[in-house]
Amino acid sequence: MKKFVIGILCFLLLQNILIAQISPQLRTTIDSMAGEHLKSTGGIGFVVAVYNKGEKDLLYYGITFPGGRDRADSSSVFEIGPITEAFTAIAFSDMASKGMIGFDDPLQKYLPVDVPSPVYQKIVCAPMKDPENPYGVGQEQGRKFTPYVCLPDVSEKPQPILLCYLATHTSGLPAFPHNLKSIKGKNDPYATYSRKDLYDFLKNYRLLEPIGYDYLNSPLGISILGHVLSLHEKKSYEEVIEGHLLHSLGMAQTKITLGDPLKYHMLNGYNSTGKQEPNWHFDIFAPSGAFHSTPADMLRFLEANIASTKTPMSDILDYTHNPRVRLNDHKTGLQEIALGWKISPLGVEQQRIVWQGGSTGGFASYIGFVETSHTGVVILSNCSVPVDDFGKKILQMMNR
Repeated sequence: MKKFVIGILCFLLLQNILIAQISPQLRTTIDSMAGEHLKSTGGIGFVVAVYNKGEKDLLYYGITFPGGRDRADSSSVFEIGPITEAFTAIAFSDMASKGMIGFDDPLQKYLPVDVPSPVYQKIVCAPMKDPENPYGVGQEQGRKFTPYVCLPDVSEKPQPILLCYLATHTSGLPAFPHNLKSIKGKNDPYATYSRKDLYDFLKNYRLLEPIGYDYLNSPLGISILGHVLSLHEKKSYEEVIEGHLLHSLGMAQTKITLGDPLKYHMLNGYNSTGKQEPNWHFDIFAPSGAFHSTPADMLRFLEANIASTKTPMSDILDYTHNPRVRLNDHKTGLQEIALGWKISPLGVEQQRIVWQGGSTGGFASYIGFVETSHTGVVILSNCSVPVDDFGKKILQMMNR
């Protein structure tokens, strides 16, 4: 038994030696930033994964629950929320590059025949013609008016939603469907929204504006994209992501459904006041936020996105980083939209951050990187206080 314990300790020490390679100066600066962020979480902690020009590290801060002493480790399981969107877009890009699906295919091609995809049809309004009143002037309560009739313009073809529009949030679809009950105050907002609910929404929704141009962040659109990938491959959404991303990167601890032993490493989530929040569950909305992961797996994912070594998978990842939609959003700082990624100015020279992140009920996550300098950071927290600004500050510091 003693030899076994010594062996485990040696393994852990070796693991730390292999990972802990960033400079002491960089570590000290991140420690200071982490101390400031801990004030906003009430001490509930987080893990910072850093990649800096080939050097990498996993840094652990705070506690995993109020009043406790335990810290997270490399195998702790977190909800990663909107980072799931990047997984969906990567699988879509991989399938498109292999000719399995068309990047510009219409959504209707992959839906069941009895489920119509919304289309945009230009509407033309003209004075209503009446044989007895050729001038189209009516009168009611002493007031004259011209009645108009508005009909689809049959001279123009309907504009369909393309798969690429779903991936870039330019499909014209709303953020959430009208038949999703209000998520305000709900502990598990997406758990019961099913395929039937989605199909009912699609059958009744009408697009009122031209599509393919204007950006509107739509978890609904990403969820539909992931759903049609699943339909096309006749696999679950989780199996699609495993086959097109996770297996090739060795991300064996990144799952939607947690079995043994991952479920025993799942952390509880907390809000900004320290109240424990239930874990979120997903049905049809899984492609927009359902995955869980560990710091070790997310460091692998970060490295794959910016490492200088080229592989077939790195080519796909690079493809998803390319901007597709240009914005001018001064409020959020967003500059461009890529496939599953957002792009913002770093604030250091002319460099830019490719990033994704957000919060669930009790967790917050962020991944961001600067491709040109091969620097990146992942932050996983089991407190829902946003970590986007924290991650950006680390990247700014590494690139000065």
